[in-house]
Amino acid sequence: MCRSCDRDFPEPSDHRALSDAAAALRRRVTLEHLKANNDQFIQEVVSLDQQRFNGPRSKASPEWGQPQTAPATVRYIFRAPDPAHALTLFVLACWYDAQEQYVTVWSRRIAQLDEWMSSPGRSEATLPSARSGPWTRSIAWKTWQRCESGGFPEWFAGTINSIAEGNHVPAGNAHRVIGRLARELTNPGQGTRGAFAALEAGHYAPAMFKRAWMLMMFLRRDQGIIRCLVERALAGATRGAEAAERWYDDRLFSQLESELPVDRRMLTIGRELFGAPSPDEAAVLSQAHSWGQEHGLSPSTLDVLFFAMD
Repeated sequence: MCRSCDRDFPEPSDHRALSDAAAALRRRVTLEHLKANNDQFIQEVVSLDQQRFNGPRSKASPEWGQPQTAPATVRYIFRAPDPAHALTLFVLACWYDAQEQYVTVWSRRIAQLDEWMSSPGRSEATLPSARSGPWTRSIAWKTWQRCESGGFPEWFAGTINSIAEGNHVPAGNAHRVIGRLARELTNPGQGTRGAFAALEAGHYAPAMFKRAWMLMMFLRRDQGIIRCLVERALAGATRGAEAAERWYDDRLFSQLESELPVDRRMLTIGRELFGAPSPDEAAVLSQAHSWGQEHGLSPSTLDVLFFAMD
């Protein structure tokens, strides 16, 4: 049970505290020319990351207190009566989170997707339109087709258990999950298929798919209301409780393999932190990976600075 289950959903003040702290740190990065390897920066960004993903129960998951999205995420996801439906909806919403305001995605789009999931005669053509174009519909449809019978939790439990049991050396397991997810649930572009194949084999590769890295970051790293949703959803899946225990065990699926989801905002922040004048998204992804390896941190720790531009 989490704070949401106890009718203590994250408040706007929780979201604002996180955003204000992230904005203050980014101002220091800009004014004091702090770089990613600066000791003070690392200390402060780790503290913010803890506030975001691993804070005390009464303050857990503060970003979901965003006042424009909270009414919809409470209704359709975090307090929905069917957690398997809710987690599948969460995944579909992540696919829609591209080239569109996240406020729109986590309010209007999830309402539209929930209606679509519950309607007869579902098809790719009847999915909500996406600002990012037809590719979003195509991956949402492929995910739905693959997961329709048991929802995302059934696929997820089977994937976690098979990877955990099939690899005696667990290093690379979290990467294996995202590689398999990209192959089985989405349609990677020709230019990224090799990188996702490397990930599925357990090796890091700069696979550019911000939405997939974002999804994995939320599912693995949030220890508050998203973890509660995942555990409730997996409880109804085949060997789901076993999968949940394995998924949240750092010895089997390390948070150090949660790579940085890079979009336009994080590209700007990455240029500031790593001091390169014009790296592209893949370069920032790899720089964040190297930073995480050097400091023993999840590369997605840096994602908390996203809220500095909220």
